[in-house]
Amino acid sequence: MYFMKINFIVFASLMLTALSARSQNSLQSNSTELQKFYEAAQSSFNSAMPSMPSFERKVGTVGSAYLFENWVPGTVIDNEGTKFSDGYLFNFNKQSQNLYIRLRDTTAAFLVNKYLVRSIYLSDGNNSYLLERIPSLDSNFFYTSLAKGNKYSLYSFTKTKFIPSDYYTNGVSSSGNMYDEFKDETIYYIISTDGTAKQIPLKKKAVKAAFEGEKDKVEEFFKNNETANNPFGENFLKSLVEYLNP
Repeated sequence: MYFMKINFIVFASLMLTALSARSQNSLQSNSTELQKFYEAAQSSFNSAMPSMPSFERKVGTVGSAYLFENWVPGTVIDNEGTKFSDGYLFNFNKQSQNLYIRLRDTTAAFLVNKYLVRSIYLSDGNNSYLLERIPSLDSNFFYTSLAKGNKYSLYSFTKTKFIPSDYYTNGVSSSGNMYDEFKDETIYYIISTDGTAKQIPLKKKAVKAAFEGEKDKVEEFFKNNETANNPFGENFLKSLVEYLNP
């Protein structure tokens, strides 16, 4: 069944007519997966349909709920191991943890049942993300893979909070912000070979304590690698995890 269980979001009536007219030729010439999406759209067309996800932000808004400002190429792997890439565009909502798929060259878009998805790879050519479901962490969320190895793997989770504008003035004094903001908070996790997960604040003391069993190697790495050009931060932590893996 694979993505036959996908929840249909919106399929504009004009595009439905156009797709129906060409279903006997161009759609049938596409992949089996594309035909499945089309059939799912037809079977769901009469159901309640929220509006098409819009990635546009109100002027002045800081940040975004989505990973990208537009649809991007990518590869999605479902729980059955089936890959979906050619013929599709994607975007991911950090707040809802929802994945959206659009058929190329159409306005047909789908909200994927995230519990059917194992991993998501998205890239706009400049920024790339590999999002995975981790058994030892909350199954409602996807985690960004930063480093993998035989001993340790490093993942992050982006928690996005919407903060509405709260500007106030009484004509004499003012306070707050005049803009809406999507504020990201990044949380890091170390996954050991036995699958156990450990949350690590991005602080030197916490990182060193997380690898207490490899204290000497960790201290050596900090001594030899922490410089003005390579300050402590996410990239430094990624390099440390790669160094500790055989």
